[in-house]
Amino acid sequence: MKVVCPCCGVDFPIDAGLNDADARRFAALMGELPPAVARLMPAYLRLHKPLKQGLRWSRMVTLLNDLAAEIKAAQVTHGGITYAAPTDLWIACIEKVLAMPSLELPLSGNGLLRKIVAGSANKAAGLAEQKTEQEKSYRHGRGSTQGPVQVMETTKPRSGPPPDWKKQALGGNGSDE
Repeated sequence: MKVVCPCCGVDFPIDAGLNDADARRFAALMGELPPAVARLMPAYLRLHKPLKQGLRWSRMVTLLNDLAAEIKAAQVTHGGITYAAPTDLWIACIEKVLAMPSLELPLSGNGLLRKIVAGSANKAAGLAEQKTEQEKSYRHGRGSTQGPVQVMETTKPRSGPPPDWKKQALGGNGSDE
């Protein structure tokens, strides 16, 4: 019995696929990924296919194994910094890489994807921090529709001295002596 590879279109005996240890490892790794990410992986891995030959199972396992732990942990490490990267962010970034019109193929590793995920995660973290800081600065106004509270009344004009201030200052009994 022969099967056709959905990625490259090559037909091969099913026994050969099931007997290959790397193919089994690849299938196991794909099964551990969130389903939405696993659906995008074959297209992403095709970006690593050498120009004149097929992509080996061992290479696919290496590439996938490199990302699987981070995807499952919902984080990414790039440049020595670890960022939170939920599944939705991974999906969006893989789709962004797949949509890039001028990629130099084949890709040599997962560095481009990591860079994009880390950049997006950093941006999302910055926006979340900015929102938190704004909430802290306006905390006193929560629950009211008044907005910020005015500390000092500035609309009233200053009043001048009373008309008989000189008399009062001079010890004022009211007589001019």
